[in-house]
Amino acid sequence: MSTQPATTTESKVPSSFPLKRFVALFFLFTSIGVGVLFYQAEGNSGAVFTHVLNFLRSPWVLLLALVLLAFDWYTDYLRYVVLGRYLHIQMPLKFGMKLVFANLFFAYLTPGGTFGAPMVIYMLHKRGEKLSNSIALALIKPFLLFFIMLASGPLMYFFVDLTIAPKTRSLLAISSGFMLILTILVASIIFVPKPARRLVDWGFNQLRALIHRRNPGVETPRLDRWEDGVDETIVAFNLFGKSGWKGILLALASTFLNLFVYICLSVALLTGLNIQSKGGVWDLWIFSYLYYFMIAFAPTPGGSGVAEGGGYWFFAGLGSKGQVTAYILLWRFFTCYLVMGIGATLFMRFVSKMKMQELDMVRHAHIQTESSAELPAAEAQNSTPSEESSTDSNSPDSSATVLSTLDNSSNADLPT
Repeated sequence: MSTQPATTTESKVPSSFPLKRFVALFFLFTSIGVGVLFYQAEGNSGAVFTHVLNFLRSPWVLLLALVLLAFDWYTDYLRYVVLGRYLHIQMPLKFGMKLVFANLFFAYLTPGGTFGAPMVIYMLHKRGEKLSNSIALALIKPFLLFFIMLASGPLMYFFVDLTIAPKTRSLLAISSGFMLILTILVASIIFVPKPARRLVDWGFNQLRALIHRRNPGVETPRLDRWEDGVDETIVAFNLFGKSGWKGILLALASTFLNLFVYICLSVALLTGLNIQSKGGVWDLWIFSYLYYFMIAFAPTPGGSGVAEGGGYWFFAGLGSKGQVTAYILLWRFFTCYLVMGIGATLFMRFVSKMKMQELDMVRHAHIQTESSAELPAAEAQNSTPSEESSTDSNSPDSSATVLSTLDNSSNADLPT
């Protein structure tokens, strides 16, 4: 009985999500950011398009960018595969790629990528995976990325010789502090689940006590279900903690590989546009990493506006205005605009497939209901002729008719 309401609620998740509003906000901020880009170019729009066309006409550079982009998507899929192995979630390639693009699509639509994980949970649960394990996978995946960024942040802050404005350093420090808090919370749940479970029990007991003060003797079945769900989720988090050093290092390695390929794509675009730095490719890699670090927590959907306008300001010292503007446009196209188009298409196909399956289930249940309702009527209708035939069979005329019929049928079977 409890399964049906949950299914109904889950099926309404995509329709209740304000998709059109977030898309409108994304396009609004993106348009503003692109406008700022061309405004800062100061009449060099022709040079911008010239640099873009020259990049697209370079077959080997373009091929390298496309290969790195595809490899970035595949390594993101590998992160799901590694985590799914320890959380008992099967991750076939076709479904896993849908998960990758849906996560990126909704992450780019919301500030800080906040709605990417809920969409991953929704798709996994609709596929039939356990809800607690789905939540654990969707939250552990960004936690590993936060951990790597947090570990590499201080190294770049203290040991990389880059001229960074004080405001930029303050922004990096705030982002690092935010990631540190999230990392400590998630790590405590993964590796030391008992204090987290005790804290959850204490919190729910306090809520029950508050409810019982107002309504003595009232039952709290919904609160009990929530507590069981949170406890199961903590247990699922601990499944990854029990994977041992091998599982943890493998998950960290796949996360680092995905991030490394993602930054290498930026370096390929910079070098393809002949944007250079005094420190060579290493400086380009560091600049790209810090750029990603800052826009990851931008307050706009997918960093829109901030990534375009702020990116120009960040890379302004590395090349001409036309080169930097062309880089920002190509970078956002490959890593954001293209991904959003593919992600929207795949997710809508997934939702339509789920709705068709739900409609088939409803139609099948309706047919079963109709057949079960018609069965008693058919039995009642068939019972009347049978009683009459049984009554008629007792009469001499009916028995004679039966005998003559049997005699004719037996004669018809004999060979002539």
